[in-house]
Amino acid sequence: MQALSGLAHLQAAVEQGLARVQRWGQFQESSNSRSQTTLGHTASLQLVAIALVLAEQRWNPKSFDAGFVHQMVAVHDMGEVVRADVGRDVLVPDKTWEKDWREVQAFQQLCLALPETQRTALLFRYLGQFALQPNALGGNESELLALLAAEKRLECLLFRAIEWLDYLLYALYELRTRGNLRIVVHVLRHNHAQLKALTQQLPGFAKEFYTPEVVAWAENLLQQFQGVTNEQDIPDRKGAGLCKAQPDLPLGLTGTGNDH
Repeated sequence: MQALSGLAHLQAAVEQGLARVQRWGQFQESSNSRSQTTLGHTASLQLVAIALVLAEQRWNPKSFDAGFVHQMVAVHDMGEVVRADVGRDVLVPDKTWEKDWREVQAFQQLCLALPETQRTALLFRYLGQFALQPNALGGNESELLALLAAEKRLECLLFRAIEWLDYLLYALYELRTRGNLRIVVHVLRHNHAQLKALTQQLPGFAKEFYTPEVVAWAENLLQQFQGVTNEQDIPDRKGAGLCKAQPDLPLGLTGTGNDH
């Protein structure tokens, strides 16, 4: 019964807590961008994970544990329940290892009612998101992080691509439907260099998603607004409907696979 009751507690706490944590709050207030909770983000990320895992299986000669990647995606934001009372996520520029560590501790607290074997397995998958970061978690859980970096490096790289691409997909949708260019520039400023670096290590990601066309588009856009330090000064592009082709918006981000 311990496994069942513990899982029931974890499920309810995650479902209720993450539904209260709003993401992209600064853009919802100033640009009327679409609402997204951490619970919604986790669900949509599963779709991105399927697409990128399949692409990597097509193009990457190295084998990897696809199930482990999907499990990392499923649990990676559960620690954000600690933010439920605040009602918003931590902005990327404000993230620190101390805040990450508080979320790890919140995740561990959530799992206390589970049997030890399940707690250990879930923690291993949760920590994968930090395994490739320098000075991750301030030295806490260093042995597990080192093990992940050594034995699950490709899986951790693929997780990074999934999460960072998801940020860009959110921004692209806002650009196409609301003409909101500021979100795209914000995301690219924080994530383009990392996404481009991942193309050197993940051939499927480079072939089907972050293609040379997308890299050139991103760098051109960043160059256009290089001198704009206040992102509030970036103008909207009015009338940018989802189905309207835009010459400076690459379609390659939708992927080129033909899976059935």
